[in-house]
Amino acid sequence: MAQKEELNMMLGKIGGKQIDDVKISGMQNELVDVSVRLALLTVLAGYLEFDKIVIKGKKFVDKYFFNRFLSYVLNDKRAAPRTFNIDIDFDGSDNHILQNGMDDYDLILSFSGGADSTAGLLYALDKKLKVKPVYVGFGQKNEKEEIVYVKRILKKLNIEPLIIMIDINEYIDQDWKRWKLGIIPARNYLFAAIAGSVLSLSKSKKSKIWICAHQEEINTTHTDKSKRFFKSASKILSNLYGKDISVTTPFMNITKPEILAYWHNKWEKKYNLTVNETVSCYFGNNCGVCKACINRAVVFCCAGIEIENFKVNPFLDKKKLIQNSYINSFDSLHAERRLDFLFALNEQKSVLSKNLKIFLELNYKRYQKKINKRIKFIRSVNNI
Repeated sequence: MAQKEELNMMLGKIGGKQIDDVKISGMQNELVDVSVRLALLTVLAGYLEFDKIVIKGKKFVDKYFFNRFLSYVLNDKRAAPRTFNIDIDFDGSDNHILQNGMDDYDLILSFSGGADSTAGLLYALDKKLKVKPVYVGFGQKNEKEEIVYVKRILKKLNIEPLIIMIDINEYIDQDWKRWKLGIIPARNYLFAAIAGSVLSLSKSKKSKIWICAHQEEINTTHTDKSKRFFKSASKILSNLYGKDISVTTPFMNITKPEILAYWHNKWEKKYNLTVNETVSCYFGNNCGVCKACINRAVVFCCAGIEIENFKVNPFLDKKKLIQNSYINSFDSLHAERRLDFLFALNEQKSVLSKNLKIFLELNYKRYQKKINKRIKFIRSVNNI
Protein backbone atom coordinates (compact mmCIF):
# COMPACT_ATOMS: atom_id res chain seq x y z
CA MET A 1 0.00 0.00 0.00
CA ALA A 2 1.45 3.37 -1.00
CA GLN A 3 1.86 5.81 1.84
CA LYS A 4 2.00 9.59 1.95
CA GLU A 5 4.79 11.18 3.95
CA GLU A 6 2.39 13.53 5.70
CA LEU A 7 -1.00 15.07 5.09
CA ASN A 8 -2.81 17.89 6.78
CA MET A 9 -6.50 18.04 5.94
CA MET A 10 -9.77 19.61 6.95
CA LEU A 11 -11.68 17.20 9.18
CA GLY A 12 -14.73 19.22 10.15
CA LYS A 13 -15.78 21.33 13.11
CA ILE A 14 -16.02 20.86 16.87
CA GLY A 15 -18.11 23.38 18.78
CA GLY A 16 -18.02 25.63 15.71
CA LYS A 17 -14.20 25.57 15.50
CA GLN A 18 -12.68 24.38 12.22
CA ILE A 19 -10.28 21.46 12.75
CA ASP A 20 -7.63 21.49 10.01
CA ASP A 21 -4.36 21.35 11.93
CA VAL A 22 -4.01 17.60 12.53
CA LYS A 23 -1.02 16.08 10.75
CA ILE A 24 -1.32 12.46 9.67
CA SER A 25 1.45 10.30 8.24
CA GLY A 26 1.50 6.69 7.08
CA MET A 27 -1.93 6.81 5.38
CA GLN A 28 -3.07 7.59 1.88
CA ASN A 29 -5.08 10.78 1.69
CA GLU A 30 -8.12 8.89 0.40
CA LEU A 31 -8.11 6.56 3.40
CA VAL A 32 -8.87 9.46 5.74
CA ASP A 33 -12.49 9.11 4.71
CA VAL A 34 -15.70 10.28 6.39
CA SER A 35 -15.59 7.43 8.90
CA VAL A 36 -12.00 8.15 9.97
CA ARG A 37 -12.71 11.89 10.11
CA LEU A 38 -15.70 11.33 12.40
CA ALA A 39 -13.72 9.00 14.68
CA LEU A 40 -10.83 11.46 14.93
CA LEU A 41 -13.19 14.36 15.61
CA THR A 42 -14.77 12.28 18.39
CA VAL A 43 -11.36 11.85 20.03
CA LEU A 44 -10.75 15.59 19.81
CA ALA A 45 -14.26 16.42 21.06
CA GLY A 46 -13.37 14.40 24.14
CA TYR A 47 -10.31 16.54 24.77
CA LEU A 48 -11.98 19.84 23.85
CA GLU A 49 -15.06 18.83 25.86
CA PHE A 50 -17.60 19.84 23.22
CA ASP A 51 -20.64 17.87 22.11
CA LYS A 52 -21.35 19.39 18.68
CA ILE A 53 -19.43 17.78 15.78
CA VAL A 54 -19.81 18.63 12.07
CA ILE A 55 -18.03 16.14 9.80
CA LYS A 56 -16.64 16.87 6.35
CA GLY A 57 -18.55 14.28 4.29
CA LYS A 58 -21.96 12.91 3.43
CA LYS A 59 -24.23 11.29 5.98
CA PHE A 60 -23.55 7.55 6.08
CA VAL A 61 -25.41 6.34 9.17
CA ASP A 62 -28.44 7.18 11.27
CA LYS A 63 -27.55 10.25 13.33
CA TYR A 64 -29.59 9.22 16.35
CA PHE A 65 -27.81 5.86 16.51
CA PHE A 66 -24.41 7.51 16.13
CA ASN A 67 -25.11 10.22 18.73
CA ARG A 68 -25.98 7.59 21.32
CA PHE A 69 -23.07 5.33 20.39
CA LEU A 70 -20.39 8.04 20.43
CA SER A 71 -21.72 9.49 23.68
CA TYR A 72 -21.54 6.00 25.18
CA VAL A 73 -17.94 5.54 24.02
CA LEU A 74 -16.80 8.89 25.43
CA ASN A 75 -18.63 8.48 28.73
CA ASP A 76 -15.98 6.25 30.28
CA LYS A 77 -16.82 6.42 33.99
CA ARG A 78 -13.19 5.75 34.96
CA ALA A 79 -11.69 8.64 33.06
CA ALA A 80 -14.06 11.10 31.35
CA PRO A 81 -13.92 14.64 32.79
CA ARG A 82 -17.67 15.15 32.26
CA THR A 83 -20.77 13.57 30.72
CA PHE A 84 -20.95 13.86 26.93
CA ASN A 85 -24.10 14.16 24.82
CA ILE A 86 -22.71 14.05 21.29
CA ASP A 87 -24.63 15.73 18.46
CA ILE A 88 -23.20 15.12 14.98
CA ASP A 89 -23.95 16.56 11.56
CA PHE A 90 -22.44 16.26 8.07
CA ASP A 91 -21.52 19.08 5.67
CA GLY A 92 -22.53 17.05 2.58
CA SER A 93 -19.15 17.01 0.79
CA ASP A 94 -17.78 13.93 -1.01
CA ASN A 95 -16.92 10.92 1.14
CA HIS A 96 -14.28 9.35 -1.16
CA ILE A 97 -15.00 5.80 -0.04
CA LEU A 98 -12.50 3.38 -1.61
CA GLN A 99 -13.49 -0.22 -2.27
CA ASN A 100 -12.20 -3.43 -3.84
CA GLY A 101 -8.47 -2.77 -3.96
CA MET A 102 -5.59 -5.20 -4.41
CA ASP A 103 -4.84 -6.04 -0.75
CA ASP A 104 -6.11 -9.31 0.64
CA TYR A 105 -6.24 -9.20 4.45
CA ASP A 106 -8.23 -11.53 6.66
CA LEU A 107 -7.50 -9.40 9.67
CA ILE A 108 -6.34 -5.95 10.74
CA LEU A 109 -4.82 -6.09 14.22
CA SER A 110 -4.41 -3.16 16.61
CA PHE A 111 -0.75 -3.58 17.54
CA SER A 112 1.14 -1.66 20.21
CA GLY A 113 3.99 -3.98 21.12
CA GLY A 114 2.20 -4.85 24.36
CA ALA A 115 1.48 -8.29 25.74
CA ASP A 116 -2.21 -8.31 24.69
CA SER A 117 -1.76 -7.24 21.07
CA THR A 118 1.32 -9.43 20.60
CA ALA A 119 -0.63 -12.40 21.95
CA GLY A 120 -3.34 -11.57 19.42
CA LEU A 121 -0.76 -11.55 16.64
CA LEU A 122 0.65 -14.94 17.65
CA TYR A 123 -2.88 -16.32 17.87
CA ALA A 124 -3.58 -15.05 14.33
CA LEU A 125 -0.38 -16.67 13.07
CA ASP A 126 -1.42 -19.94 14.71
CA LYS A 127 -4.73 -19.71 12.83
CA LYS A 128 -2.83 -18.95 9.58
CA LEU A 129 -4.72 -15.71 9.03
CA LYS A 130 -3.48 -13.05 6.62
CA VAL A 131 -2.89 -10.41 9.27
CA LYS A 132 -1.76 -6.79 9.02
CA PRO A 133 -0.58 -5.28 12.33
CA VAL A 134 -1.34 -1.56 12.49
CA TYR A 135 0.21 0.81 15.03
CA VAL A 136 -1.47 4.18 15.53
CA GLY A 137 0.50 6.80 17.44
CA PHE A 138 -1.07 9.98 18.81
CA GLY A 139 1.92 11.79 20.32
CA GLN A 140 1.35 10.09 23.68
CA LYS A 141 4.09 9.91 26.30
CA ASN A 142 5.16 6.35 25.50
CA GLU A 143 4.91 6.60 21.69
CA LYS A 144 8.63 6.49 20.84
CA GLU A 145 9.23 3.54 23.14
CA GLU A 146 6.20 1.66 21.81
CA ILE A 147 7.39 2.04 18.22
CA VAL A 148 10.77 0.56 19.20
CA TYR A 149 9.00 -2.53 20.59
CA VAL A 150 6.62 -2.73 17.62
CA LYS A 151 9.48 -2.76 15.11
CA ARG A 152 11.63 -5.12 17.17
CA ILE A 153 8.88 -7.71 17.68
CA LEU A 154 7.67 -7.62 14.08
CA LYS A 155 11.20 -7.80 12.70
CA LYS A 156 11.70 -10.97 14.73
CA LEU A 157 8.48 -12.39 13.24
CA ASN A 158 9.35 -11.12 9.74
CA ILE A 159 6.15 -9.08 9.47
CA GLU A 160 5.89 -5.57 8.01
CA PRO A 161 3.76 -3.21 10.13
CA LEU A 162 1.65 -0.30 9.03
CA ILE A 163 2.64 2.62 11.26
CA ILE A 164 0.28 5.59 11.26
CA MET A 165 1.10 8.76 13.14
CA ILE A 166 -1.61 11.25 14.07
CA ASP A 167 -0.23 14.35 15.74
CA ILE A 168 -2.77 15.41 18.35
CA ASN A 169 -0.21 16.00 21.05
CA GLU A 170 -1.41 19.57 21.62
CA TYR A 171 -4.86 18.21 22.45
CA ILE A 172 -3.62 15.63 24.93
CA ASP A 173 -3.29 16.90 28.50
CA GLN A 174 0.43 16.86 29.23
CA ASP A 175 -0.10 15.20 32.61
CA TRP A 176 -3.21 13.25 31.60
CA LYS A 177 -5.08 15.08 34.34
CA ARG A 178 -8.43 15.72 32.66
CA TRP A 179 -8.67 12.24 31.11
CA LYS A 180 -7.50 10.00 33.92
CA LEU A 181 -5.43 6.80 33.78
CA GLY A 182 -3.71 7.84 30.56
CA ILE A 183 -6.83 6.97 28.59
CA ILE A 184 -7.18 8.51 25.12
CA PRO A 185 -10.92 9.08 24.57
CA ALA A 186 -12.51 6.85 21.89
CA ARG A 187 -9.07 5.48 20.99
CA ASN A 188 -10.32 2.02 20.04
CA TYR A 189 -13.09 3.48 17.91
CA LEU A 190 -10.55 5.55 16.00
CA PHE A 191 -8.46 2.44 15.45
CA ALA A 192 -11.50 0.48 14.26
CA ALA A 193 -12.36 3.29 11.82
CA ILE A 194 -8.80 3.36 10.46
CA ALA A 195 -8.75 -0.43 10.16
CA GLY A 196 -12.09 -0.37 8.33
CA SER A 197 -10.70 2.19 5.89
CA VAL A 198 -7.64 -0.01 5.26
CA LEU A 199 -9.97 -2.98 4.69
CA SER A 200 -11.78 -0.96 2.03
CA LEU A 201 -8.72 -1.72 -0.14
CA SER A 202 -8.97 -5.46 0.48
CA LYS A 203 -10.45 -7.87 -2.06
CA SER A 204 -11.93 -9.86 0.79
CA LYS A 205 -15.65 -9.40 1.43
CA LYS A 206 -15.36 -10.82 4.96
CA SER A 207 -12.71 -9.50 7.34
CA LYS A 208 -11.97 -9.00 11.01
CA ILE A 209 -10.61 -6.16 13.10
CA TRP A 210 -9.07 -7.27 16.38
CA ILE A 211 -8.78 -5.08 19.45
CA CYS A 212 -7.23 -7.59 21.82
CA ALA A 213 -9.20 -7.08 25.01
CA HIS A 214 -9.39 -10.02 27.40
CA GLN A 215 -12.31 -11.33 29.45
CA GLU A 216 -11.77 -9.08 32.48
CA GLU A 217 -11.96 -5.93 30.32
CA ILE A 218 -15.10 -6.75 28.37
CA ASN A 219 -17.73 -4.97 30.41
CA THR A 220 -19.69 -1.72 30.44
CA THR A 221 -16.95 0.04 32.43
CA HIS A 222 -14.66 -0.18 29.41
CA THR A 223 -16.90 1.54 26.89
CA ASP A 224 -14.60 0.93 23.91
CA LYS A 225 -14.07 -2.76 24.74
CA SER A 226 -17.60 -3.77 25.69
CA LYS A 227 -19.85 -6.13 23.75
CA ARG A 228 -21.97 -3.13 22.77
CA PHE A 229 -18.89 -1.42 21.35
CA PHE A 230 -17.85 -4.44 19.29
CA LYS A 231 -21.38 -5.00 17.96
CA SER A 232 -22.01 -1.35 17.05
CA ALA A 233 -18.60 -0.77 15.46
CA SER A 234 -19.07 -3.92 13.35
CA LYS A 235 -22.48 -2.68 12.17
CA ILE A 236 -21.19 0.79 11.29
CA LEU A 237 -18.18 -0.39 9.26
CA SER A 238 -20.02 -3.24 7.52
CA ASN A 239 -22.77 -0.87 6.36
CA LEU A 240 -20.35 1.81 5.20
CA TYR A 241 -18.02 -0.40 3.17
CA GLY A 242 -20.50 -3.02 1.97
CA LYS A 243 -18.46 -5.84 3.51
CA ASP A 244 -18.84 -8.21 6.43
CA ILE A 245 -16.46 -6.55 8.92
CA SER A 246 -16.35 -7.95 12.43
CA VAL A 247 -14.79 -5.79 15.15
CA THR A 248 -13.98 -8.17 17.97
CA THR A 249 -11.33 -9.77 20.17
CA PRO A 250 -9.98 -13.33 20.05
CA PHE A 251 -9.89 -13.37 23.86
CA MET A 252 -13.56 -12.75 24.66
CA ASN A 253 -13.76 -15.70 27.06
CA ILE A 254 -10.23 -16.00 28.41
CA THR A 255 -8.41 -14.04 31.12
CA LYS A 256 -5.03 -12.40 30.69
CA PRO A 257 -3.09 -14.76 33.02
CA GLU A 258 -4.43 -17.71 31.00
CA ILE A 259 -3.35 -16.07 27.72
CA LEU A 260 0.17 -15.36 28.97
CA ALA A 261 0.55 -18.78 30.58
CA TYR A 262 -0.33 -20.36 27.23
CA TRP A 263 2.20 -18.09 25.53
CA HIS A 264 4.86 -19.00 28.09
CA ASN A 265 4.20 -22.72 27.63
CA LYS A 266 3.52 -22.92 23.89
CA TRP A 267 4.49 -19.84 21.88
CA GLU A 268 7.88 -19.00 23.38
CA LYS A 269 9.60 -21.90 21.63
CA LYS A 270 7.40 -21.86 18.54
CA TYR A 271 7.98 -18.17 17.74
CA ASN A 272 11.19 -17.54 19.74
CA LEU A 273 9.48 -14.63 21.48
CA THR A 274 8.96 -14.19 25.22
CA VAL A 275 6.29 -12.17 26.99
CA ASN A 276 9.11 -10.14 28.58
CA GLU A 277 9.97 -8.73 25.14
CA THR A 278 6.72 -6.72 25.12
CA VAL A 279 5.93 -3.44 26.86
CA SER A 280 2.74 -2.39 28.67
CA CYS A 281 4.00 0.60 30.64
CA TYR A 282 2.28 4.00 30.52
CA PHE A 283 5.74 5.51 30.08
CA GLY A 284 7.09 2.87 27.70
CA ASN A 285 10.01 1.69 29.83
CA ASN A 286 8.59 -0.92 32.24
CA CYS A 287 9.01 1.61 35.04
CA GLY A 288 7.50 -0.64 37.70
CA VAL A 289 5.57 2.17 39.40
CA CYS A 290 2.59 2.85 37.10
CA LYS A 291 -0.69 0.95 37.18
CA ALA A 292 0.01 -0.78 33.87
CA CYS A 293 3.24 -2.20 35.29
CA ILE A 294 1.50 -3.40 38.45
CA ASN A 295 -1.20 -5.15 36.38
CA ARG A 296 1.50 -6.72 34.24
CA ALA A 297 3.45 -7.93 37.29
CA VAL A 298 0.35 -9.54 38.84
CA VAL A 299 -0.39 -11.39 35.61
CA PHE A 300 3.26 -12.46 35.19
CA CYS A 301 3.29 -13.94 38.69
CA CYS A 302 0.11 -15.93 38.05
CA ALA A 303 1.39 -17.21 34.70
CA GLY A 304 4.73 -18.28 36.20
CA ILE A 305 6.78 -15.67 34.33
CA GLU A 306 9.78 -13.89 35.88
CA ILE A 307 9.24 -10.17 36.55
CA GLU A 308 12.88 -9.03 36.42
CA ASN A 309 12.34 -6.81 33.35
CA PHE A 310 10.94 -3.96 35.49
CA LYS A 311 13.14 -1.02 36.52
CA VAL A 312 11.60 -1.20 40.00
CA ASN A 313 9.82 -4.19 41.50
CA PRO A 314 6.13 -3.17 41.20
CA PHE A 315 5.31 -4.84 44.52
CA LEU A 316 7.45 -2.31 46.37
CA ASP A 317 4.47 -0.03 45.61
CA LYS A 318 6.58 3.12 45.38
CA LYS A 319 3.59 5.32 44.52
CA LYS A 320 1.14 3.55 46.86
CA LEU A 321 -1.07 2.50 43.95
CA ILE A 322 -1.57 -1.00 45.32
CA GLN A 323 -2.40 0.42 48.74
CA ASN A 324 -4.71 3.19 47.53
CA SER A 325 -6.29 1.60 44.47
CA TYR A 326 -6.20 -2.19 44.46
CA ILE A 327 -6.88 -2.69 48.15
CA ASN A 328 -9.58 -0.02 48.32
CA SER A 329 -11.40 -1.61 45.36
CA PHE A 330 -10.60 -5.21 46.25
CA ASP A 331 -14.18 -6.25 47.04
CA SER A 332 -15.44 -4.87 43.72
CA LEU A 333 -12.88 -6.75 41.63
CA HIS A 334 -13.97 -9.66 39.47
CA ALA A 335 -13.62 -12.90 41.47
CA GLU A 336 -10.73 -14.20 39.38
CA ARG A 337 -8.85 -10.92 39.64
CA ARG A 338 -9.13 -11.03 43.43
CA LEU A 339 -7.55 -14.48 43.44
CA ASP A 340 -4.82 -13.42 41.01
CA PHE A 341 -4.01 -10.34 43.08
CA LEU A 342 -3.72 -12.27 46.33
CA PHE A 343 -1.56 -14.95 44.73
CA ALA A 344 0.83 -12.34 43.32
CA LEU A 345 1.08 -10.53 46.67
CA ASN A 346 1.88 -13.80 48.39
CA GLU A 347 4.55 -14.62 45.80
CA GLN A 348 6.20 -11.26 46.50
CA LYS A 349 5.47 -11.00 50.24
CA SER A 350 9.16 -10.57 51.14
CA VAL A 351 9.18 -7.08 49.56
CA LEU A 352 5.73 -5.90 50.68
CA SER A 353 5.19 -2.97 52.99
CA LYS A 354 3.80 -3.57 56.48
CA ASN A 355 0.28 -2.51 55.44
CA LEU A 356 0.28 -4.83 52.42
CA LYS A 357 1.50 -7.73 54.53
CA ILE A 358 -1.34 -7.12 56.99
CA PHE A 359 -3.86 -7.05 54.12
CA LEU A 360 -2.40 -10.29 52.74
CA GLU A 361 -2.56 -12.03 56.12
CA LEU A 362 -6.21 -11.03 56.57
CA ASN A 363 -7.32 -12.28 53.16
CA TYR A 364 -5.05 -14.98 51.78
CA LYS A 365 -6.12 -17.87 54.01
CA ARG A 366 -9.85 -17.44 53.43
CA TYR A 367 -9.28 -17.60 49.67
CA GLN A 368 -6.42 -20.12 49.68
CA LYS A 369 -8.27 -23.14 48.28
CA LYS A 370 -9.75 -21.06 45.45
CA ILE A 371 -6.34 -19.48 44.77
CA ASN A 372 -4.67 -22.88 44.51
CA LYS A 373 -7.36 -24.12 42.13
CA ARG A 374 -7.14 -20.93 40.04
CA ILE A 375 -3.35 -21.03 39.62
CA LYS A 376 -3.40 -24.73 38.78
CA PHE A 377 -5.96 -23.98 36.07
CA ILE A 378 -3.99 -21.02 34.67
CA ARG A 379 -0.75 -22.96 34.37
CA SER A 380 -2.40 -25.99 32.79
CA VAL A 381 -4.12 -24.08 29.96
CA ASN A 382 -3.32 -25.93 26.74
CA ASN A 383 -5.83 -24.35 24.39
CA ILE A 384 -7.11 -20.82 23.78
